Amino acid sequence: MTIAYASPNRSHHFRYAEGLEAEGLLKWFVQGYPRFRRAPLAVDSRRVMHRDFLQTLFVPAFRVLNEHPFTERLNLASKNSIDRGLCRAMKEAQVGLFYNGCGLHSLRHWSGSGKVFVCEAVNCHLDAQSEWLREECQLLGLPFREPYEPEREKRLAEYAEADYILCPSQFVARSFVSKGIAAERLLVNPFGIAPAPALLRPGSGKGSDDSFTVLYVGSINYRKGLRYLIEAFDRLRVPGKLLRIVGPRLEPDGISDLHLPDGVRFDGVLRGEALTQAYLQADVFVQPSIEEGLSLVIGEAMGHGLPVIATNHTGVDELFADGECGFHVPIRDSQSLLDRLTRIAENDSLRQQFAEAGLAKSRKFSGWAASQHSLCALLQKLQPSLS
Repeated sequence: MTIAYASPNRSHHFRYAEGLEAEGLLKWFVQGYPRFRRAPLAVDSRRVMHRDFLQTLFVPAFRVLNEHPFTERLNLASKNSIDRGLCRAMKEAQVGLFYNGCGLHSLRHWSGSGKVFVCEAVNCHLDAQSEWLREECQLLGLPFREPYEPEREKRLAEYAEADYILCPSQFVARSFVSKGIAAERLLVNPFGIAPAPALLRPGSGKGSDDSFTVLYVGSINYRKGLRYLIEAFDRLRVPGKLLRIVGPRLEPDGISDLHLPDGVRFDGVLRGEALTQAYLQADVFVQPSIEEGLSLVIGEAMGHGLPVIATNHTGVDELFADGECGFHVPIRDSQSLLDRLTRIAENDSLRQQFAEAGLAKSRKFSGWAASQHSLCALLQKLQPSLS
């Protein structure tokens, strides 16, 4: 089997391309990541097709203009350029794996040829995402920018016409089923999560004080549901409480109208040892997102010996069952967050039980090597459908 893989950015895509290369499956990697950034990529350069000119223009434009009509058109033009590259690459490949938005021209051009096309969806079905986020904006009185219609039409057409859709979690797969996509067309391959450091112990970075530290790591944006965590924290009645918010602020942040209680601290972006210490010095990690395909920070928190409270819209069920290493809660439910925070704060043995269970489970994570291998195995199972 030979595979052509198309993606607009680095993210996990470089990892997937490297996995396909290592197992001798990769024929072409059509990618839009800017060449001048010189990111390491363990793929034979003769199999890399650069379609990065428009993507190189799009990235800085988006940083300045955000969701502006110009950047939306530029983003789609970049994906269309990658799509044309994939179409060319498919002359020598049997399977086309492409990031959603980068494959419609290719799969239509090669329709009836016996080639198989797999659309990669990193997040939930676009219309499901839009429904949740539109509703969130209505609740908060924020303007909601509808998806750029030409791109939406292309992405929905790819859902309908691709042979398969690759999802990072069962949560994402369920969103496609809810929109009428047949379950047998869905392939689930979770992202790689690194195993915990071998010598780490739960609470190894904490002092001996009586504080209770809640940690959030991620962008500060309405999509992340952070306001519901802040509301729960405001009503939390435990001594020495502290909520550390780690990450960049992205407008609309969804919290500008909130009165911030004492004990809320914004730490900005932390990396390396500073981020490690933030995990080690916390008592519990909370991921309150409205929608995430698979939240990798949950695995990071488990690997640092933290109990986790996460909404059931984060792919958390790929990582642990409710009540095993922490709790699952519904989205937009500050009362459920408060209840679970209180239980952990008031029951040190439960906190320790969750921390140890999460740490033990995270030590069994196999990282990206396992994710790469399972991706290759999934795609190789498609072999019988090839002509």
